[in-house]
Amino acid sequence: MYLSDENSDFEIEDNYEAYAEEYDPDYRDFKKLIRKPPDPKFKPKVPDWERPWAKIEEEKRRSIVGDFETTYKPGHVEHRILMGTLQPFFEGEFIDDILGKVKGGKEAEVYRCSMTSDGHRTLYAAKLYRPRSHRTMRNDGIYREGRNMLSQYGESLRGYDRRVLRAMLNRSDYGKQVEQTSWLMHEFNTLLDLHAAGGDVPEPIESAPNAILMEFIGDERAAAPTLHEMRLEAGEIKILFEQVMHNVELLLKDGLIHGDLSAHNILYWQGRIVLIDFPQVVPVTANKQAYSLLERDVTRICQYWRKQGLSSDPQALTRKLWGTYSPVRHEDVLADLSAALTEESGLQDLEDAILDE
Repeated sequence: MYLSDENSDFEIEDNYEAYAEEYDPDYRDFKKLIRKPPDPKFKPKVPDWERPWAKIEEEKRRSIVGDFETTYKPGHVEHRILMGTLQPFFEGEFIDDILGKVKGGKEAEVYRCSMTSDGHRTLYAAKLYRPRSHRTMRNDGIYREGRNMLSQYGESLRGYDRRVLRAMLNRSDYGKQVEQTSWLMHEFNTLLDLHAAGGDVPEPIESAPNAILMEFIGDERAAAPTLHEMRLEAGEIKILFEQVMHNVELLLKDGLIHGDLSAHNILYWQGRIVLIDFPQVVPVTANKQAYSLLERDVTRICQYWRKQGLSSDPQALTRKLWGTYSPVRHEDVLADLSAALTEESGLQDLEDAILDE
């Protein structure tokens, strides 16, 4: 183009812009970009460490919904929670399918899962703990007395940092999760110890923040029933009673009491009894209710076997067990709880310090 005067450069520039807007799609997109006003609703991404724990977990659960095809087809909400909770077991290749729901209890729900390898399918039970807001166990403070808080690795949180303590004191989502995981790990550790000692419990396989994977008691068609659903054969009544009491002794040797033992928490399968549900185990030496909880466990067992035709004295049995396996007298537990009180006082001091900040 011939530059006719001093304004020709501007004419050329104007003509090129008009040309580009009409014929150059890249230029049109660029113009739209630079002319687009800022979105008033735009919010920059918040780093994970600044975001609420519950939102992060919810996104994780949503991200895996539908990733695993299972035989069991739950509803939408159950599916989201189920798959989110069992994700570690799928990813760790402990299970590859969920076959069905076995039962729902006051504390947890149990699902029959499986893992197929070399054409052989092994059954497992996945116990999913309900969120604490949905748990129905009353007076669970009785069972927490004298127990350490445990991490998801089963280690004591006695030296946990102040942020964790603050979360627990404020009853935040993260604080509640810490308590729930501790509750679960007490059960998992107890299963590990009892199984290693030869106790009649399901073999523990793996744990996750909200679930335990263990041996499945039953077969492809049905799960093992609980004792309260059974009428024992005459030849096995005394043998199984002694077997249950042997497991109570194993717990006491480990310094623990089941705390909620009854015929409802004992499975029966092909002549074998299996004790289950250990999240509320209490320490013998640091819980002032230890003796009474042991006596209640023994009394419930004796009541069931009395219905089966075997009479026994639960009070006498309790005294004998306590005297044989407890390192302290019942009177000492009631009179001397200095360790528990010291711990409680220490937590109170930390709480006061946090509130003063």
